[in-house]
Amino acid sequence: MIEIGCGEPVDLSHSGATRAAGEWIDVLKKTGREIFAFLLRVDPADAVSRIEQRIERDIQDGHKSRGDKLSWLWAGLGLHFLYLAGHETAKFAEIARFSEIELRTSGRTVKETADEIMAKCNLGSQDSLAT
Repeated sequence: MIEIGCGEPVDLSHSGATRAAGEWIDVLKKTGREIFAFLLRVDPADAVSRIEQRIERDIQDGHKSRGDKLSWLWAGLGLHFLYLAGHETAKFAEIARFSEIELRTSGRTVKETADEIMAKCNLGSQDSLAT
């Protein structure tokens, strides 16, 4: 499974993994792999809460500075808005025979979301992979 939140360079000097998704998708297709793309959506209130929790974890782990907390919150909310707006830096471009399956994650656990993704890929559930 590959996860790309926003695979673009900060200065947008070249197309990254989001805007140039066709490049890596073609590589995977040439190896005969089946590709499933999911666009995970969250309600705005949940987005703010999740972004704040992620920032707090990163601060606790020493990956971010508490003094930059508001900047990180703005950045997270900005990226969330770009997703909602379907902006090219946050959503795959239209690629022939490739579309994203949209899933709502609000009010769901990570496991519930992962199980739905696995079911849509005909892989069972996380529990079935553990055995």
